[in-house]
Amino acid sequence: MALDIYFQKNREEDSYGYFRKLYFLTDWVSDNIGPFDNCQQIVVSKEHIEKLLSDTNKVLNAKTEEVAEEHLFSLDTDYDDNYYRDVEEVKKFCEKALKEFDFDKDVLIFIAWW
Repeated sequence: MALDIYFQKNREEDSYGYFRKLYFLTDWVSDNIGPFDNCQQIVVSKEHIEKLLSDTNKVLNAKTEEVAEEHLFSLDTDYDDNYYRDVEEVKKFCEKALKEFDFDKDVLIFIAWW
């Protein structure tokens, strides 16, 4: 199954962030923000990004399967170097969003397309 994940600013076509086939990220959104359908636009708050950043830090600091399953779990995930590289990319996205995105003025939208 193909999976493209977009973060958009103010429902604009331009992507603020993009990930491919990060099933753990869609599972995280479903568990922490709420269930969603294909191409449904989900509003992501600053608090959501802070929680996601916290969870990525916990996983990267421990690098154990138990911690990964507790915070960024997905059935289709092998907890290998590629997984931790993907978690690092999500962490960088969160840090960028918290530093640059104006959550008081703009709306961050999550969209998963499969």
